[in-house]
Amino acid sequence: MSAPIREKKLTTEVSDLLESHSWLTSEQVDLSKPDIETDVLIIGGGGAGCNAALIAMREHGVKSVIATKLRMGDANTMMSQGGMQAAVSRTDSPTRHYLDAIGGGHFENKPELVKALTEDGPAVVKWLEDLGVVWDKEEDGSMKVMHGGGTSRKRHDVLPRLHRRDDHAHPDGRGAQSSRHDRSQGIHAGPWN
Repeated sequence: MSAPIREKKLTTEVSDLLESHSWLTSEQVDLSKPDIETDVLIIGGGGAGCNAALIAMREHGVKSVIATKLRMGDANTMMSQGGMQAAVSRTDSPTRHYLDAIGGGHFENKPELVKALTEDGPAVVKWLEDLGVVWDKEEDGSMKVMHGGGTSRKRHDVLPRLHRRDDHAHPDGRGAQSSRHDRSQGIHAGPWN
């Protein structure tokens, strides 16, 4: 579901549904006998959710369950056509990325979250590469980057390489490649193997 847009009006039926109470009552659910027990419950099966499950298991040794409204990977990550943003070029820095993100959020975003996102970005790119994601690179080995909306530096970058018969990078479906890879890592690393 998309975030609400200011100044937009909803029909009465939609607002009633969004503001409604749960269809379940406490009498219908027996919480003394849970169907599933887990250490970490992750809401969302896109790129971030799959990566959170990998980190929970591999780095902390805890069991996690992903709850998703559709199938695993049916999320916005699959729709990404340009990759992700991280300050990985020689002309960029996490500080510049931070300033772009704060400005892009009209100074209403939480500075501590933007700081974590922008400072961790390059390490996340490296982590994904270590997991096996193959990025488009320049001849000198640096990441290929391009301008994205609202950026002062080429950063809408880190384009996962998709191979076609002619072995050139494909401009679409990059999020799908990254998301498929994340799901594959989680499936192959699960406790059932």
